[in-house]
Amino acid sequence: MSLSFKNMMTSVNGVSYYADSIDISESLAIEEEGALGTDNTAMVAVSPVEGSVNIGFYITTGAELSNLMNLRGSTDFINLQAGPLQTSNALLNSFSIEGDSLNMVKGSMSCQYYGQIKSGSAPSTPAPVTILPAHGALSVATLEEVGAAGCLSFSYSFSQTPSASYAIGQGALPVSVTMSKGEIDVGIEAISDDINFDQSSLTGALGLCPETAGQPGLSVKSMEISVRNLCDELITGISASGYIIDRSITPQPNDKTTESFTIKGAFIKPDEC
Repeated sequence: MSLSFKNMMTSVNGVSYYADSIDISESLAIEEEGALGTDNTAMVAVSPVEGSVNIGFYITTGAELSNLMNLRGSTDFINLQAGPLQTSNALLNSFSIEGDSLNMVKGSMSCQYYGQIKSGSAPSTPAPVTILPAHGALSVATLEEVGAAGCLSFSYSFSQTPSASYAIGQGALPVSVTMSKGEIDVGIEAISDDINFDQSSLTGALGLCPETAGQPGLSVKSMEISVRNLCDELITGISASGYIIDRSITPQPNDKTTESFTIKGAFIKPDEC
């Protein structure tokens, strides 16, 4: 089963998201079983129902991103509602934020849920409100440590993998969940004139040997993006630190040469249940 929605409100743990797309799918594994000495066969479910929800949304207040940041590493089930469809047995798989100078800053998230999604009454239609989404035109990237003075576009993504354990006699819902270490990837694109090539290098003059923090070479780099709307109001901030793991340089005829690079970090939350 697969359902898709456009331009509707959804919520995650009570926090509202202005979504431009929602995809919901769930599946049940079935096998055909037959007994020796007979032609009779039967269809048998061999695993509980599991599903996924993918949501694309606008960044409007900053609460959308703060809520997702708080769900990193969490093994507590979350409540998710899209129109009349809802589940209270969902876990966050991943989310990402992207922006450039000509477009609104948008996000996406992917959640996994256990058991069939339920249908209830649709929430009441909210009163008309003025929505001021975040926009890349006024968002500011602080990238001095990675050797960049300007930014054409950025992306921030986080991913983790939940692992559910089922117990005999305990029904079709997991009895415990563990979460893998989360990974953070930040992508930056800038004009080459705004790039310190040595500072943005992967290893520096000494190769893989670490150098002093803050110096060109293999060292932890930090960056921050202040996400603002077109009224120049600060909506939220995105910060990350890690190692530059790749970079590419793209010269084009009749255009400025651009450089893009990726910063990889990690998020570790030791407590699991």
